[in-house]
Amino acid sequence: MPVIFRRSRDTQLRQGVVGIFLGLGLGVFAWYYYALPSYTRVGYTPVQPVAFSHQLHVGQLGMDCTYCHQHVFHSPHATVPSAQVCMNCHNPRKANVKGNSPLLALIRESYETGKPVAWKRVHKLPEYAYFNHAVHVNKGVSCVSCHGLVNEMPIVRHDQPLSMGWCLQCHHAPEEHLRPVEQVTNLSWKPEGGKPRLDIGWEIKQQLQVQAPLHCQGCHR
Repeated sequence: MPVIFRRSRDTQLRQGVVGIFLGLGLGVFAWYYYALPSYTRVGYTPVQPVAFSHQLHVGQLGMDCTYCHQHVFHSPHATVPSAQVCMNCHNPRKANVKGNSPLLALIRESYETGKPVAWKRVHKLPEYAYFNHAVHVNKGVSCVSCHGLVNEMPIVRHDQPLSMGWCLQCHHAPEEHLRPVEQVTNLSWKPEGGKPRLDIGWEIKQQLQVQAPLHCQGCHR
């Protein structure tokens, strides 16, 4: 009977199959690693169509987060302020705080036409993950925990991974991130009287009955 394949071909075939599986494995690993939020978005600092400095407005002028993000205590979304909010201070016909500045031309145009400014989104969770701002801030989770010290950022950046593992770390030990609800938007808050922060977190956890979900349905609905 004639020989169709030599033994060397058998070895080459096995090597090829092993190489294919290794290649597929490395490809899946590379895709998974580089698709993680911790890789793709941490440090992301897009240039916005209108320059807005949180460092100036919040850090220096002392504006509260809820002046612009008005629905954060009542809605799943923090919401982006409309041009009307900006014009409360920058309307040249009223307060005239740099009301005629060319840097605010898009804000004035949005206010007059009703067309929203095309802000570039900084923080974004995957579509399959559910997050409710109101639930978190009303339980004592500060803006700082997820967004970092925004009051020190001239340009807002994506500060934390917002990955599943990162969220679960907080859900496992929420007391490490809790503070009095009235201090949630005080980004520079520190405990008074030398009381350990973790003790305050434990008290708030018990007082507000914080039960951070660890099951899948808590975030994937």
